[in-house]
Amino acid sequence: MFGGPNQLAAGHFDEPPLCVACAVYASHACPMVAGRQAHYADRDRISEGHRGKTCPDPDCHCGGWTATDPDIAGHPDDPAHPWYAVYINPGAYAVTVYRKIVRCADKGCEHERLIVNGGKLTAPPLKVVLVSTPGEGRVWRRLAPEDWPIGETTCRVGVPS
Repeated sequence: MFGGPNQLAAGHFDEPPLCVACAVYASHACPMVAGRQAHYADRDRISEGHRGKTCPDPDCHCGGWTATDPDIAGHPDDPAHPWYAVYINPGAYAVTVYRKIVRCADKGCEHERLIVNGGKLTAPPLKVVLVSTPGEGRVWRRLAPEDWPIGETTCRVGVPS
């Protein structure tokens, strides 16, 4: 699972798990994960710009894209953080899902959405690797368990040696 220091500390990740090959690809392709950006983008989300004016669902009457969860603020121009790869056993996480009522910006109609937003660790990680740091870029350095930036809620008890 990929995440920053806050996600590791909480044991809750915003994205679903990746296979190793996809994680390596993402660490090259995504400028944030690769450590090539010093700050989060300060531009509008897709749903707020010109590309968000057309919904791909012809049966939808919303008139365009809406933010998946408008209550979650972005990180415009916040400083970038280190990225970590957390290796886990298959099934050592619970997918996190919740229901949300979202109002369309153009017509005001409401839609109930089931939002899948990542996963919560249910067992200690097998290993943690520092993927990148802002300014330094990709490092892919395995961390010793005592250096893992995780809290007690991340299942530190029983960490493999």
